[in-house]
Amino acid sequence: MLSRWDGPVSVVVYSHNVTRDVEAIAPLRGRVDVHITPAVLHQGRPYPVNSLRNAAIETARTTYFVVCDADMVPPIGSYQALKALLPAWERGPPAVHVLPAFQVAAGEPLPLTKSELEALASRGRASQVHPEPSRMQAHVNTDYRKWWNAVSEYKVNYTMPYEPYFAASKRVPRYPNEFAGYGNDKTAHCLEVWYSGMQFLVVPGVFVVHADHPMADWMVQESDTWESHMRDRMASFFADVAE
Repeated sequence: MLSRWDGPVSVVVYSHNVTRDVEAIAPLRGRVDVHITPAVLHQGRPYPVNSLRNAAIETARTTYFVVCDADMVPPIGSYQALKALLPAWERGPPAVHVLPAFQVAAGEPLPLTKSELEALASRGRASQVHPEPSRMQAHVNTDYRKWWNAVSEYKVNYTMPYEPYFAASKRVPRYPNEFAGYGNDKTAHCLEVWYSGMQFLVVPGVFVVHADHPMADWMVQESDTWESHMRDRMASFFADVAE
């Protein structure tokens, strides 16, 4: 990610070995602000995914930020392209600025540019992230067909469970901290964004692509109890939103 993004970065590391991780990140500290959360502080509790995201946002040195998980990689030139849009964003309506998310077939390199992404897609080797019917609703509102030829931002409708990656001002609502562990953490946040009155505008030319990796340990550990925990979390969240 750092080889493609030449702007500042705010990272939160959920550390099981603080001494080791401090040494590992030392070479990155020139433009990467790293904030370490010792895992021992959360022992016996689900992985605090949204609390970590909020910490990264709060400590970012910029007024705008891109929500980007560690396994989502931007193309080269993204920072400068987004930075050039900031004056228009400041003049425009309250909004989050969606970066379409893609995935590539196994064995394919992660594209460096939109042209490389288009070449992969033309051969059926790149697609919307999570295109399977059970998961595609999380990103389909982005309108990928329109994006390929877009030259300016376009507005898309919000319907749950839409959960795109986006750039936004720090004025955006924070992630709901009650969503710890796997599932609906970004969905719940996007619902809050929509309830706040912000629009979803899709950025032309800039995207993120998923870097494949084994399932994280914390996701595996929670798989047996996911369904019951998710019902409780969603019920509590909807009750708060209704208020």
